[in-house]
Amino acid sequence: MTILIVFIFGLMVGSFLNVVILRMDELETIVNTRSHCPKCKKDLSWYDLVPLLSFLLLRTRCRYCKEKISLQYPLVELGTALGFAAVYQFVVNQGIGFEWQVISLIFYLLIVSFLVVLFVYDLRKYLVPDEIVWPAIILTVIFQVLAIQFIPDYRLNWMDLLLGGLIGAGVPALLSIPSKGKWMGYGDIAIGALLGLVLGYPLAIVGLFMAFCAGGLVGVVLILAGYKKLTSAVPFGPFLTAGTFAALLYGERILNWYLGFFGLRY
Repeated sequence: MTILIVFIFGLMVGSFLNVVILRMDELETIVNTRSHCPKCKKDLSWYDLVPLLSFLLLRTRCRYCKEKISLQYPLVELGTALGFAAVYQFVVNQGIGFEWQVISLIFYLLIVSFLVVLFVYDLRKYLVPDEIVWPAIILTVIFQVLAIQFIPDYRLNWMDLLLGGLIGAGVPALLSIPSKGKWMGYGDIAIGALLGLVLGYPLAIVGLFMAFCAGGLVGVVLILAGYKKLTSAVPFGPFLTAGTFAALLYGERILNWYLGFFGLRY
């Protein structure tokens, strides 16, 4: 029952994140402008804004102008809800005290929200918004410092946190700085730092590995399908954000699977 409540809450937050993504260039409009159809500009009623359900009931079209509603809306809502449910289960499985479970859950729900915005915005605009990535980094540092200090047997220590941040930011920097942003954007360094600080060492390596593998595979598919050329730019932020989330949930299993070939265990 609790995970269902978290899922529904995720749908509602996902609806808000869509607004943030679409109005990132004018953040003040989030609070002083009503939601409206981007095609006909008609203000939307509350029953047009029920997460996921309205999209289905309206049969994917605006009630007023009948133009198709972008798939971004339901996908962001559903993705956020699934992410919230997944991190809820992750936190519950940590085996920490109730008070820190609540604090950890709030932190990871916020991180999922930040990652969703970074994923979609970079995919749409080929830009990493400082208004999102730097608050996420600051929040992560604060939480990790407190967790290391006060949670018994926490999964990270000071060295793990420092190495994670250095590896996460360092690898993209090695590609971005020498190429002056041509091979990889400067914003990817910030997302890499966020990845490393959330995951710590050695899971930061797993997250980066998954991001580069996924990015390379998608790039090859896009080139073979004729959508991109070898010289075309492909945003890497979405792969870094996806790698962060995947490694958080499954990184330890993946690492142990790999180390198992050498008779080792993390």
